[in-house]
Amino acid sequence: MEHSCKTLFAARLSEAMSLRKASQSDVAEMAGVTKASVSLWIYGRTLAKKETAAKLAAALKVSELWLLGCDIPMREGGRDPRRRANGTGSVSKLPGDRKNPFVARVSAKAADGKGSAQRSIGSFATCDDALDAIQSYIDSHVEAKGGKATFCEVYAQWARDKLPELGESSRKTLKAAYKHCAGLHGMEYSRIRETHMQACVDGCGLGHSTQAAIKILFGHLDRYVSKLGMGWEAFSHYVSVPAPEEPSATDAFADAQADRIWELACEPWADSVLALMYSGWRTTELLNLKASDVDLALGVMRGGLKTRAGKNRIVPIHSKIRAMVERRCADASGGYVFGDGGMRCPAHKYYDHWRGVMHLAGIEGLTPRSCRVTLRSRMDRAGANKVCIDRIMGHKSRDVGESVYTVKTIDDLREAIEMVTW
Repeated sequence: MEHSCKTLFAARLSEAMSLRKASQSDVAEMAGVTKASVSLWIYGRTLAKKETAAKLAAALKVSELWLLGCDIPMREGGRDPRRRANGTGSVSKLPGDRKNPFVARVSAKAADGKGSAQRSIGSFATCDDALDAIQSYIDSHVEAKGGKATFCEVYAQWARDKLPELGESSRKTLKAAYKHCAGLHGMEYSRIRETHMQACVDGCGLGHSTQAAIKILFGHLDRYVSKLGMGWEAFSHYVSVPAPEEPSATDAFADAQADRIWELACEPWADSVLALMYSGWRTTELLNLKASDVDLALGVMRGGLKTRAGKNRIVPIHSKIRAMVERRCADASGGYVFGDGGMRCPAHKYYDHWRGVMHLAGIEGLTPRSCRVTLRSRMDRAGANKVCIDRIMGHKSRDVGESVYTVKTIDDLREAIEMVTW
């Protein structure tokens, strides 16, 4: 009986030392004994005292009772560290005397696209190193988490892998959309349904563009997890976004209101309102405009965002705002024509400037978008060429002949914009 206890203790001590890559010298130091004593344990000649066995178990991270031969898991209250729950990877030990005998494997989609298989992510010196590698892989790969991956984790991995492929404007829009999905961040993605997504869209409290951006984000994430082979049903295409409100005539500046802005032209930031009104730039397009984008010799500005028709377009400088543009370019110390303190003016700060000008002018209910509505309406009323209007505003002409086969010069665009004379 004593012989079998010594033999079992020797076998389990050797197994624990192998898992930890511990030498006889290491074990001797752990237990506070000589190397010769360790050698006697390993060869089954003697049995360690209970106090010494307790020290060894703590140092080797195994159960003391298991080490002494009891039929229980290797670790206290747990299983063999190499055995993991289904779908969470596994560790196996290769035979022979190897430098890195412990192989870490994780679950992956089978080559035929059906079911799952395991693939190796590396070989390691100790079992703990292999387990740490598996955990690190699971933490950074949502496909390894299976149905436990949260919305936040899926977004983080998608943002790492796919977001850099998108344009700057799209990246900013989708990052902002993610913030409006705070109620989903902690939910397991596999449990998210159309009702949850729709609640985010309806509850954001903002307009059509933000609601559409949230739906677009859901679509990106659904396609991403589908390509990872997660096998979850996509619900984003069931989400609905209310149609945008059609612009109304009241969105434009009336003649008296435009005259009032001209009376305030010397007030801070009033020139930016006039610049929007006579150029058709979107707010962000105006704030992104740099002095290098303005060609005073040709009398044009280059810029634009959002759509293919809107990007990198040419807008003639209207004669009524040329002096303002020249002055702004001369003062553009930070490079931005309508900068603030030598830096690009953030949109939220510009809206403060806008409200200040509107307050001085005694105008209520109009936004920077009203300037675009005003310019397009005025050019249309003056009989300007429709293609030229679309090119200036950054809108895509609906007719193929107009959008593809109609060439317009800078002089054509200038003629159209100069028809606005108020």
